[in-house]
Formats: sequence, C-alpha cells, structure tokens
Amino acid sequence: INNLENNLSSMSLYPNPNNGSFKVKMANFEKGNYTYSIMDVSGKLIYNDKIKINSKQKIIEVNSLNLDEGVYFLCLKSAV
Repeated sequence: INNLENNLSSMSLYPNPNNGSFKVKMANFEKGNYTYSIMDVSGKLIYNDKIKINSKQKIIEVNSLNLDEGVYFLCLKSAV
C-alpha cells in the first residue's frame, strides 16, 4: 500500500498579504507543463503565464503586478 502522505501535492504563496510581488512554492507535482492564472474576486483575469515542472519542487516568482488591495485567486492547470 502506498503511503498517501508521500503523494500529496502542495502549494504555498508567500508573503501573504503582499503588494503584487510574491513567490509560489510547489512541491510533489507531476512533471509537465502547467498554466497559472491570477484572478480577482469577480473572475477577471489579472495575469497568466506558463511554467514547466521538471523536478520535485518549483518556485515561481511573480513581480510587480501593482495589485489593488483585495482578495485574489491563483489557479493552476495542467496543460493538455
């Protein structure tokens, strides 16, 4: 039986709160191509980009988005 704890993917964003510059640490994701998007609470797309994960851990740096104060969502999707 596989240990489920070893198969869990995790993602953390820091610092939080921030001023539009932050890092996203991703661990235990399957290797491959992904897209990530940042949206506001109304669903408006603020930013998107593509990344390639080819190791157990990946750190994305997002700089100077000049975001207004508020709540934003980070969406990660595997590219098909």
